[in-house]
Amino acid sequence: MFEQLSCSRIRGMQPREAFIALLSLLFHAAGVASLLAASWLSLTPIPLPILHPVLLTPVIFPRAGAPAPKLGNAPLAAKSEAAKPREARETEPLIQPSHGPESPAETQPASGSATRSDAAEVEGGPGSPEGLVGGSTEGFPGANCVGDGCDPEGPLGAGPGSPEGGEGAPPEIYFPGISQVTEPEIIAASKVLPRYPELARRSGVEGQVILQAVIGSEGQVGSVVVLKETPPRVGFGESAAEAVTRWRYRPGTLHGAPVAVRMTLTVVFTLSH
Repeated sequence: MFEQLSCSRIRGMQPREAFIALLSLLFHAAGVASLLAASWLSLTPIPLPILHPVLLTPVIFPRAGAPAPKLGNAPLAAKSEAAKPREARETEPLIQPSHGPESPAETQPASGSATRSDAAEVEGGPGSPEGLVGGSTEGFPGANCVGDGCDPEGPLGAGPGSPEGGEGAPPEIYFPGISQVTEPEIIAASKVLPRYPELARRSGVEGQVILQAVIGSEGQVGSVVVLKETPPRVGFGESAAEAVTRWRYRPGTLHGAPVAVRMTLTVVFTLSH
């Protein structure tokens, strides 16, 4: 009917009007087609989002009326207070005589020294209990001799020289308390206090050093060895050894004669609180 009406109307129109009417119909048809195409494109399915698993962590709230947890300010305050440097206080070094090494793990015989079965150490081989220069043909049973002029298989103290003495063996070194040896006494005027290491002072660190020193027959301090330093690597050992080497002693004696004695010394470093 629409086509018949349109055709009848077009036939009754002038050619120019008919052309305009036909052109408007074409534009109308194109608009309808574009709308249909847009509607069809809008019907394209939208992809669904991909779901990922989620780990849920339960949150536990305190019960009503429960006390609030402590924040632990006390350890922090103690730590900050301990980090403050404290004023150094010079201390009297503690001197302890040694009756032999405290344990095999802490001390070892030095090169060129002899070790007896009772853990006493002497240098160049021990002689007789009377301390004769050059040693004795009897010596100490069970001893191991290390050094020039010693026969490990034979009696201790036998050297290339005569039993009465000679230049074949160096002077003996004794431990106090062994074979009636008296320990040396430090001369108070010579006791130089060790310096407190600056690193330990700034860090507020206290410590202790155990040394082994040989006190000669004239009271001078010979070799000094650091046996234990607590805590290590802050300068306590070097400072203590430097001070001990400047000390002077009244030498130890054996039956009234001065002899060289090996002693263990303890130096304690403390700060004033």
